[in-house]
Amino acid sequence: KSLADTGHQGTLSTLLDCFNGFVRQRGGTVLFAGLRVRLRADTYRTPDLPLLLDRNDPRSGDRYWTGADLVLEVVGQDKPERDLVDKRFDYA
Repeated sequence: KSLADTGHQGTLSTLLDCFNGFVRQRGGTVLFAGLRVRLRADTYRTPDLPLLLDRNDPRSGDRYWTGADLVLEVVGQDKPERDLVDKRFDYA
């Protein structure tokens, strides 16, 4: 997916606004694309929106998180199977 894709960015912006309002009131954190999440040793993904319900969760870190309570991916038009199959398998 291209980060310059305005449809993708618009969807992410809307989702970020929705989740921020809910999660931050409860002491959590949701971030925008760019933060890696370690799924297992030597396997990382950069979800569109990673979310932790507790901002002090020990899985959070500056360079990457070692897990998340929820990750969201906006399905890209260029290779939807990557988001629907590959990433889904990795996150599971």
